[in-house]
Amino acid sequence: MIVGKLGVAGALSLVVGRNKVILQDAVRYFNVGRLREADYVVKHTPTPRNPNHVSVVAPEGVIAEDWWRDHGEPMLELMVDGMRTGKGDDDNE
Repeated sequence: MIVGKLGVAGALSLVVGRNKVILQDAVRYFNVGRLREADYVVKHTPTPRNPNHVSVVAPEGVIAEDWWRDHGEPMLELMVDGMRTGKGDDDNE
């Protein structure tokens, strides 16, 4: 995940270094407050390529594998706060 609300082109450039957007490309947006309310831990984990990188992890003291079984992708999909696809991108938001 990335801090901020980049469009498809901006996210692609930052994450994979590609500038050409194709139809299958997409970005999803999450609200940090909602993630934390649902017991996800959101940490700023910058990398050399992506200084705005964010990790979403299990809370301390739980067995991560068991926790993610209940809080994994299907649960996160319910928390998507917006989405853009490569069909029409506007990086000005």
